[in-house]
Amino acid sequence: MSGSPAPALGDPTTEWLDWTRGTGAASCADSSGFAVAVATQLGGPPAAAARRSNHRLSIAIQGPSSGTSTRWSAELRLIAADGSIAGTRHLERQGESCAALIDALALMASLILAEVSGQQEGHPAAARARPADTPPPPGTVPSATGGAEPAPETPPPEPPAAPLEPPPPEPEPPAASPPLPAPSPPPPLPAPAAPDSSEATATPARPATPSLRPSRVTAGAGIASSAGLLPRLAAAAQVRLMLALGPMPTVFASGVIWRSQSTLISGSESGSTLGLWLAGAGICPIDHRWRTRALSACAGGEGGRLHATGIGFAQPFDQNRWAADLTVGGRLRQTIDGSDFYVALDLRAAVPLLRNRIVFGDATGTPVELFRMWPVAAIGALELGYAFD
Repeated sequence: MSGSPAPALGDPTTEWLDWTRGTGAASCADSSGFAVAVATQLGGPPAAAARRSNHRLSIAIQGPSSGTSTRWSAELRLIAADGSIAGTRHLERQGESCAALIDALALMASLILAEVSGQQEGHPAAARARPADTPPPPGTVPSATGGAEPAPETPPPEPPAAPLEPPPPEPEPPAASPPLPAPSPPPPLPAPAAPDSSEATATPARPATPSLRPSRVTAGAGIASSAGLLPRLAAAAQVRLMLALGPMPTVFASGVIWRSQSTLISGSESGSTLGLWLAGAGICPIDHRWRTRALSACAGGEGGRLHATGIGFAQPFDQNRWAADLTVGGRLRQTIDGSDFYVALDLRAAVPLLRNRIVFGDATGTPVELFRMWPVAAIGALELGYAFD
């Protein structure tokens, strides 16, 4: 960048970021550490937001200019797809290290990426940072206060005090405020004293309450285990598809194939091999979602077939019965490393509507009940899947 010292350390250029640590800034975070900080503020990968906006960021950090100075500075530029500069922002922070400056840059970068990618309303810090009725003028870049900075031909001067910056040493805001109309002072400072910058930048990363998210489809597969559907503890392969449509309740469809089991008549070598498959659907009236996890309460129904094949009898024969049950349970889903992949734990109870009895005759011809489903069966499942926005 023009007007700044020759960089002392240049990090590898990534898909969305040019990260330069200038003279005296070698101790600051590298591009990978800064990407993690931006992802935490943004709630997702910054590279994906940059691709949607067709923009990238260029950031250069400068350390203190002398051994007695503790002022750190940085310049952030928003670069369009054709290489032109869409906007710029200059930041400075006081401190023994550049941690406060990195935090402010991460928040600002997440706000910019959220706005230019069309996700400003979903960003937790954006609603607090921008006045409700003040959209940014054309050709500007959002600042850390939710306002805008003019597109630069020359680097802009030091801006007025913002909520995320400590007040400047000179009493400029009081001197500039008298000529402005009383109902709308320029800096949206709160009535109390300005908070410490480290606290201000960390607050947006902790949403206080869960919220419903936009439409989303999740598809996953995994393994399940059950007690009560077959004679012994059973294992199965399971697939599940869930669909959330805005304010409508989440719906799901699932399929389970249980591994066959053999059971024998007591005191003999005759018995039966049992197999079961079920397919079902249902609704999740409770579906709370946070940034990286979701908690759902669901109810539904399943239908399928229970198959029994006789073993050890003089004449082979099969029995087939319809199977149906009602299910109710909970589901916890956790994203993996901020990506769209997730792992989910599902626990539910199943109440069989058709408690079929599998009966065979013993050597004397007396009917013997080999198996009957429990009145209430317990099912647990572990699932790996992908979420489609």
